[in-house]
Amino acid sequence: MAKRLRQQYPERASDVHACLNGVDERFLEIERLPATDDVLRVLAVGNLIHLKGFDVLIEAVSRSRHRAQMGVCVVGSGPEHEALMALANSHGVASRFDFAGSVPVEAMPARFSAADVFVLSSRSEGRPNVVAEALASGLAVISTDLDGVRGMVDDGDNGWLVPAGNADALAAALDAAFEDRMELQRRSERARATARRRIGTWADTARCYNALFQVAVGSHAQRHPSCAE
Repeated sequence: MAKRLRQQYPERASDVHACLNGVDERFLEIERLPATDDVLRVLAVGNLIHLKGFDVLIEAVSRSRHRAQMGVCVVGSGPEHEALMALANSHGVASRFDFAGSVPVEAMPARFSAADVFVLSSRSEGRPNVVAEALASGLAVISTDLDGVRGMVDDGDNGWLVPAGNADALAAALDAAFEDRMELQRRSERARATARRRIGTWADTARCYNALFQVAVGSHAQRHPSCAE
């Protein structure tokens, strides 16, 4: 959004800033549980609504060559819960899914710790905090290719980007993550490095806002000296 605004209003480009959401430091300190070769532990988080594309994830798992080795934990609740369970059952993959419901915030680090890869199957997003948390946790991310995700997830570096709504592409990414564990480990290591370099913590976010507020207050004082007295 900042890039587009600078392009649209080049005369004000220097006035456009973006303070991005950070993550709780706990995610950067997560120690991942050892992976096993016989199952790919997949974590997905979000409200169970059409926008989040969990139906696409179910379809993708059903089309995976390694569907019997997929273990998908879905954290979240919503109106599509029953429909998604029925869909998983109709596709023969109900046993591969654990719909965990709502999970307390303080329990989420443990969920990230117990996963091998994070999946975001959304049809649309802003800049999803859960992707930032997954990267900070050292999880490679398989995500739909959305504006808000680009810049956090780089295809081939710290994850996979697939077209929104494309179950075949998502299935292929899941298969790739299962088949090449060394590559998955490499992308996972890159994930945490990305989080430290590009995302940071909430304290970093606060410092960004503080710096902008100081500039704004100083600029206002220069234009209206009587207000500063």
